[in-house]
Amino acid sequence: MPMKDIIHKSCLLLSLMLFFSSGCYEREDPVVASGSTLEADNAIKEVEAKLEAMGLSLSFEEPGDLILPEKLIPDPSVLADEINQKDFEEIIGQLNIVLTELEQEGPNSPLGSVSDMALVHLYLGLVYVFDAMSRLQISDDPAETFIIERYTPDEPWYNVGVSPATKAELDAVQDPLDYPLVFTPKERQAIIDATDLIDDAIVRPRAPEIEPRLSSVDRPPYSKYAIWHFQKAASLFGQYKPDVKDALDDLNESLDDMRSEIQARSESWGFTYTLPPWR
Repeated sequence: MPMKDIIHKSCLLLSLMLFFSSGCYEREDPVVASGSTLEADNAIKEVEAKLEAMGLSLSFEEPGDLILPEKLIPDPSVLADEINQKDFEEIIGQLNIVLTELEQEGPNSPLGSVSDMALVHLYLGLVYVFDAMSRLQISDDPAETFIIERYTPDEPWYNVGVSPATKAELDAVQDPLDYPLVFTPKERQAIIDATDLIDDAIVRPRAPEIEPRLSSVDRPPYSKYAIWHFQKAASLFGQYKPDVKDALDDLNESLDDMRSEIQARSESWGFTYTLPPWR
């Protein structure tokens, strides 16, 4: 065989070897974090990307500021965005995937570490609250109805009230059963949904003929509610980080204060507020 043919065939063989070895390399399984799964890792990446796009940063590397979890709670103006609200729903769905993956049976049962599961519960609780506050703010129709702000600059959670114009309308109503009619159907739905997201409460207008009467978040991905996830996070952190548990207990206490205030407001606006039996 002529030398040039030998060289040609050798080059072709080398090219094929490089091609196939490169293809095999590209098809190698991606690296999965210890105590996790590919599905969980991909879901976390999607969550982090969505939160970063909103200007929110929740690290899954157990950030040092967990001892001050109130730092993770943004100004309410960040939440007054319809696109963000839709993303919060998707984020909750992705975090549910992470939790399901971490809770599956593993060599040490469960697969995920206590710290990882505690963080996911903490962030689920936060996003449930963000979603609730976002729904209230974007429901204003047509003028500003709900005023959501910090109690004080040092308070972690939010004060939920109504605008002076809305308060004047409420004050002018003769029959308290008609109070919910001051709010549009979209705003009434936001009140019902927000209380469900935070507290799993059943909230309805007192007058049975006023609609809507059912929560729109009694469906996937909303399998739990904010207070449940915060309590679960505190319990898990208590297994190995008592200082973080103490900080979360304080946060839970202040969240319950906010919950009580929302209940009082809802009832003053002509709604019934019923806690589920397990609460």
